[in-house]
Parts: sequence; structure tokens; C-alpha cells
Amino acid sequence: MEVIRPLRKNEVFRPVLRMSKAEGDFEPASIEGLQWLLNAPKFEEVPIAEDGRPLFVSCVDPRAFALHKLWLSRRENRAGLKRQRDELQARAVAAVATQYMGLKFERRELTGLSKEPADGIKEFSKTKLET
Repeated sequence: MEVIRPLRKNEVFRPVLRMSKAEGDFEPASIEGLQWLLNAPKFEEVPIAEDGRPLFVSCVDPRAFALHKLWLSRRENRAGLKRQRDELQARAVAAVATQYMGLKFERRELTGLSKEPADGIKEFSKTKLET
């Protein structure tokens, strides 16, 4: 498991960030392009838990997450295994979003994304995604 954070300006010259002052605590890893997810549309839903209670869920739009993961998978500076994992995650989340949640990959619904991750909209909107 990784704790992630957006890449900071002048990342190399800044001290390492830690979650707390405890020795051996997590050090959040910086992820390129994570700021796009922070600016992406939010997804909110109220599912019903097994015990019958409602649960409020607020997170990044799954389509924005899938597009970000697809973009990461195509970065040449990304490690090979991470690139493969990113693409598989992108396709899995895109399949869930379209086939089970009824969402569509349309630019007008995915505001806040910059050009690079938004380039994947065409790919996901035209392709029959496998689950």
C-alpha cells in the first residue's frame, strides 16, 4: 500500500514529508499529475450497507481516475510493472464506470482535467471494455 500526494514545486529541494513525527511512519509518495484528480469532478453516492444503513461516499469521479491511470501507464519514466498495473486498473475502473454505473466518457462531463489525461476519453468512449 502506498500513501500518495501531489508532486510539489521544487520537489528535489524540499524536505521529505512524513505523516507524523513517529519513527518509521509512512512517507507519502509524490505522484505526477495527481493535481488533476484533485481538480476533477467529484462523485457522490449513498449506497446501502449490508446492515441496511446508508453510507455517504464522496470521491473522485471514477472516469477521471481511469483517465489518470491510463495517462500514467503511458509515461515513459514510469517503472514497467507500475505501467502495466496502471493500465489494468484504468481499464477495470473504466469498465465498472460504464457497464455497472452507467457513466459515459464525455468531455463535457469531465471538466477540470487537463489535455493529457483527457486524451484517453476518445479511447474509452469508443472501446467496448472488458470486465
